Amino acid sequence: MQDEWWYSRGSQNFGPLPPEKIRTLLSMGALDGSTLVRPSGREAWIPLQDEQELVGSPSIRSIPESMPPLPQSGIDPARAEATDSPRRDEVLALPLAGPWRRFWAKMIDFYFYLLVVGVPLVAVASYYRPGFAAALNTPGSDRLWGFLTVPFSLLVEAIIFGWTGSTFGKWLLGLKVITLGGARPSFGQYFRRQLGVWWGGLGLGIPLVTLFTMNHQHSRVKAGNNASYDAGRFNVKARPIGGMRKAIAALVSVAITAGMIALIGLGNEQERIASTPVSWINPATGVKVTLPTGWTPTSVKKSTETNTDIYFFINRKTRVEALFASEPVPRQYSLEQYLVEWSDNVREKMEIKPVGTQTIAKGHHVLETQGVLKNEKPLGIHATVLRKNESVWRLMFFGNDGTEESADTRAMREALFGTL
Repeated sequence: MQDEWWYSRGSQNFGPLPPEKIRTLLSMGALDGSTLVRPSGREAWIPLQDEQELVGSPSIRSIPESMPPLPQSGIDPARAEATDSPRRDEVLALPLAGPWRRFWAKMIDFYFYLLVVGVPLVAVASYYRPGFAAALNTPGSDRLWGFLTVPFSLLVEAIIFGWTGSTFGKWLLGLKVITLGGARPSFGQYFRRQLGVWWGGLGLGIPLVTLFTMNHQHSRVKAGNNASYDAGRFNVKARPIGGMRKAIAALVSVAITAGMIALIGLGNEQERIASTPVSWINPATGVKVTLPTGWTPTSVKKSTETNTDIYFFINRKTRVEALFASEPVPRQYSLEQYLVEWSDNVREKMEIKPVGTQTIAKGHHVLETQGVLKNEKPLGIHATVLRKNESVWRLMFFGNDGTEESADTRAMREALFGTL
């Protein structure tokens, strides 16, 4: 037995409706044996009296061929029976939305809710958790976050629909999601529909899978059927929209397309920059070095206290920053003494442990220590000090949530100390 049926009256088609509804309309006289019907998935129309699946008893098949007149209100009796609400009758009479109208409504909803809800949440999370911001900027992370944002946007859309009965994209393009009986779906019903959209329409957000699932649903809707996640449960109807709304929808669609292209280009450029090695010359020694992949110099500042240059670097993959600087220190000062005095001098801006751990870096004896930068968002510090002749060099890494050294920072330390 087919789950969904259509019937034709004049130049308009109505449905899809469950077979029980067709039988009820037939028994009431709203339809007769000559009414053309077809199940979803079949293009050919045949008279209702010839459909054995719908007409099974002699009493039903003997209904007269003539149609009862329409009431003065002009409402189709079939739709009038479906509900006591004229508004619901009106919605049931609307045609099903086409594939491209549905596609752009979904795209508008996806990016609209991602922009107005997702971006502020990411900004807050990045502010309080710097490591989260670093993860977002890692090359290739755009694919991972793109995968994760799909269910997030669908959930936000379900919440908005449960609250208002529509969404921005559907309102803009004149779409109406209803149950087969013409009622507004509840939040629970729409949320389950969204799960179907995620799986059967968007292929879980996996690019290659999405291509196949969207093409499959496009073919179904283009043939006059419901999408698989709507079949037997929902209809997506299309209202006529005016020229102004069409123009706004076109502008929004163009903006979305341009934004998608720009984001893809930005992600590719970030990956290219992050994967291209950068050379740097230490002005104090004249030694040139190739920095580890992802690291690049950003600026040079003059220290007002020591009148020496401070060199800044950033890792474009992790967003960790590095500061490399020197200051003249008499030879009689040991690194241990220097560390105690330095931590005391900078205590207003940062907390540096005055006791370090001895180790070897690029053949030099160094002291390592940790600390915290004092600002609105406290940042972990990993610092290394090294003596070279009459100077002490400081290398400090800022970022993430901790002070532990990583493979990226160890490689950078080896490269920079290699210039001394």
